[in-house]
Amino acid sequence: MFSVPPSVANGHDSLPRFLQAFDRPEYKPHTVLLFGTQVGNTDLFPEQAELAREWKQSYAYPRMEYAGLPAAMERIACEMGDSIPVVRGDGGPYWEDGMLANARLTALARESQQRILSGEKFATLSSFLAGSNQFPSRFSYDGRNTRQRRN
Repeated sequence: MFSVPPSVANGHDSLPRFLQAFDRPEYKPHTVLLFGTQVGNTDLFPEQAELAREWKQSYAYPRMEYAGLPAAMERIACEMGDSIPVVRGDGGPYWEDGMLANARLTALARESQQRILSGEKFATLSSFLAGSNQFPSRFSYDGRNTRQRRN
């Protein structure tokens, strides 16, 4: 949102778009969790430490401050009061979202995994019957040669 390395000038354009998602009657808090200001798996940028201070020098609103996740969520929950909806059940882990989004493609992927295993067995068996002990590279189980059937 603030680019890499982060700068106030980049936030000037992107922050209003981000905040539009919270501009609705049912969102009561005046606090939002601003995430994604630091790219993962990279060194920290020294500019990140000064970003909130530099923002405050240029803009009175929105106010930006650093907080840990528990403190930020507690503040948002306190500001929401009794208007937090209760959701019961288990949505599963985040990495399974794609499975729920397209069951047909998930089924095809699972079928392909089984076909690859069968293909490896047949390739091994046929290479032994043909007198060759080399495994054909085109059946390598790395996903590159997996194709989806089209209906």
